Amino acid sequence: MSDLYKKEFIKNAFWSYSANVFSVLAGFLYIFIVANALGPAQYGLLAFLLDFMSNIASLFGFVVLSEILVTFIPKQRNKALLWDLLKIGFLVALFFSAVVFLFPNLILILANQGSTELVRAIAALIFVNSLSNLLISALSGARMFGKILKLTIAENTLNIALSVFFIFVLNAGVLGVVYAKMLSLLGTAMLGFVYCKTIPLRPTPIDWRPIKRFAFFSFLLVVLRRASSQIILFLIVVFVDPAKLGFYYLVLKVSTYFMELPIVSMNTVLLPTISAQENNRQVLCKTVSKNIKFYLLLSVAFSTALLIFGSFFLEIFFPSYYEASSLIPFFAVYFLLTFDISLGSFYRAIKRNDVLVNGSVIMLVASIVPGYYLIQNYGVFGIVVALIVNRALQLAYLSIDISKHGYEIDFVPRAADLRFFLDTAMHTVKNRFR
Repeated sequence: MSDLYKKEFIKNAFWSYSANVFSVLAGFLYIFIVANALGPAQYGLLAFLLDFMSNIASLFGFVVLSEILVTFIPKQRNKALLWDLLKIGFLVALFFSAVVFLFPNLILILANQGSTELVRAIAALIFVNSLSNLLISALSGARMFGKILKLTIAENTLNIALSVFFIFVLNAGVLGVVYAKMLSLLGTAMLGFVYCKTIPLRPTPIDWRPIKRFAFFSFLLVVLRRASSQIILFLIVVFVDPAKLGFYYLVLKVSTYFMELPIVSMNTVLLPTISAQENNRQVLCKTVSKNIKFYLLLSVAFSTALLIFGSFFLEIFFPSYYEASSLIPFFAVYFLLTFDISLGSFYRAIKRNDVLVNGSVIMLVASIVPGYYLIQNYGVFGIVVALIVNRALQLAYLSIDISKHGYEIDFVPRAADLRFFLDTAMHTVKNRFR
């Protein structure tokens, strides 16, 4: 790995890490305000409907458009491609939200909970959120992570301020939380649009052939993964007491802030960086290996912290949710397995989404068979165990495929890797504060 390549990767990772650290701090404050103000039942209802409707919305291709932006903008640097994808995303988001807004009973029948007004508000939120995510994906593809940091700070700060206003001043409850998020995302989407106009791109013809093949397998992947998630959500509707959902979603969110957000920074930088190195397989494999080792080291550290401090954290900051502390060990195990994100980036970079599709088929089968048994018999505990089973099976399949094709990806951190990470961290900090 050349010094220039390494320097650019670390610089971008620094900006991404800064954005995620701010998201963690702001997220803890936000969840403290919202979860305690709403209580387990109302918070669980809101989180479930957001999850349920977002899963359905993703079937309309938003995730695919985002992945195309992140994967192909670094390589083609094509102005027409960027704006064509953003226009398509706008129209698709508008169509989905309009259908749900006009026919909210479609969601109410499937989800079996909520209200017409809440479903319509979430539909509008998903429209704005989809646009915001597409713009951030465009900036990520252009490797403008400093701009993403600014958007992250603006959105989180505005969201907290508006949530306090809607909840405590207007007494708007669940709807107030949705409106606050929608307005904060709208503001940052407008700023993100301005930033996207500054991306240095070339006015060249679009080469659609690799994009269409990538999009086909990417869409299959999204459908299978969302189908897997949606099956679990349907099982939740049937077997889990709605009052218990708040416990599950609160611990999921706290665990995400404890573990996932602080260590996804390099994964955020990984895909656009290695997509430009598609033909240099040696550099690509080394970069992914370093990323996985770094992720595993931090995962162990953060999961240990979660196990030690998680229960105390709930008792102090979320006393009405303390019953959910028994879920913490399960989430610690689940997030330890999330280094498959790096492997997913590797297969996307080499345009092998077909491998990820096969892995998602395995996850789908696991959601139906073990998922049904686990959730029916163990409720919210069964949900997390089902997620662990899904992730473990996919990791096993991807590991077998890597070995089969001779990809030189190493999972095990060694002493040399520890020295590399420490030296790199110290060098980055020194340069940042000179």
